[in-house]
Amino acid sequence: MTKINMNRRMMSSTLALLAGLSSAVASTVANPTLAPVVETSDIKTGTEAPSLKISGYTSVIAAAVNQQEKQNGKGGPLASFSVPVSDLKFTIGGKTTTGYGYGYVINFKSLPGYSPNINRNYIQFTHNDLGAIQFGAVKGIDDSMAKHAYTLIGGSAGLDGSAPGYFNFSEGVYDGVHMIGTPDIATKINWVSPSVSGFKVGISYTPNTSHVGNLGRDNSVNQSEDSIGNTTAIYPDKKVSPYGLNNMVYGIVYEKTWGECLVGLSALAIKENSRFVFNKDVAYDKTATKTLPATKKIYKTQRSTAYQLSGSLQVRAWEFAGSWMDNGKARLMTSGILELLDTEDSKYRGSYTSRDAYLGTSGISWNAGTRYTFGAYQAAVGYFQTDRKTDAIRSASLKTITTTLDFKAAEGLTFFGEVDYIRTKTNDRAISEAQAYYDAEKNAKVAVKNNSGTVVIIGTKVSF
Repeated sequence: MTKINMNRRMMSSTLALLAGLSSAVASTVANPTLAPVVETSDIKTGTEAPSLKISGYTSVIAAAVNQQEKQNGKGGPLASFSVPVSDLKFTIGGKTTTGYGYGYVINFKSLPGYSPNINRNYIQFTHNDLGAIQFGAVKGIDDSMAKHAYTLIGGSAGLDGSAPGYFNFSEGVYDGVHMIGTPDIATKINWVSPSVSGFKVGISYTPNTSHVGNLGRDNSVNQSEDSIGNTTAIYPDKKVSPYGLNNMVYGIVYEKTWGECLVGLSALAIKENSRFVFNKDVAYDKTATKTLPATKKIYKTQRSTAYQLSGSLQVRAWEFAGSWMDNGKARLMTSGILELLDTEDSKYRGSYTSRDAYLGTSGISWNAGTRYTFGAYQAAVGYFQTDRKTDAIRSASLKTITTTLDFKAAEGLTFFGEVDYIRTKTNDRAISEAQAYYDAEKNAKVAVKNNSGTVVIIGTKVSF
């Protein structure tokens, strides 16, 4: 046998093996979502060897926006084409003779023009009597145990999806759809109990919300500048956003079916020791004259506690959901930090500078939405509102109405449309402080005043 023929046979065998693995999608592969509802009747006996499931999606959208404030590259009604994100997930799972499910999930996400990154990477274990455990780089239970308006929205997911890329949010507005302090994708452990009389409880523990994978163990630094565990929410720049140590998320969910009605209720709480790192090498340039502290010093922000209450109802083809969130003063600067970050030195390069910003809040919000399914179509509408004080007396707010229509043309092929009406309000002080920050950072960004506008998005999604 020639070397060429041998290589060809080895290649053919390898491809055949990979094809076999990809198609061997057993029904007992460990569920990659949290808290799978496992009933005794669903447990099969006997050992099941690990099998592989590959899934993923990509979408292409076209969008246009008409808004009052057109600065920062987010202009008028000219159309824009984009590929928001592509996702490829590998799930490997099996089961022992004693009924323990085990699995491994690795999730790749990529944007055109950027190198793909490993978005999630974790192992998981499931059992009828013990529930589900996940350990690794994964989101917390706050992302999976609550059903609210934005879990019903289709299209490109509104404020939780592509819309923020086209709209200029006013300065100081709480622009998130999640609680401040959410651990997001970071190295953590999750546990969700099995369902008992319709109730499930869950806990997430994240040692450092800015730590993912094998990043450094130095908790005196914010280890990530690309939003990992540090959603800006109320700050103009991810690089100066506080992060969390010993972040704990507690959750309880109740779900029950009465006739044709499925009712769901949930409560979540997030607590952490929030930190802000002052680093003079980053915060000042060489010409600064202010008396500086040590090269690096950790400051405690105000006590981080956030709560969320949610409810949902499904009646045949109709679904309704909503939630209320209170972030208190989560990750808000203290008076001591703000005194340090005073703007008397014009070369200062830091965060907000208002001396009484610590008297503000991190925001409250509420949302409500509905979805209706008819044939191959799903129509949804949702309302989302946030309000927060930027200091002792001034405030900033956001109001959004999102409507979506999805059409499932074939298995794995969806066409969708979305319209977002967004209105944000702020105050002159928040605007001037944000502009001072951008100028000091030599950032060409222009602070955004009150703004309102409409974002229109159409697109298609292919998944498998």
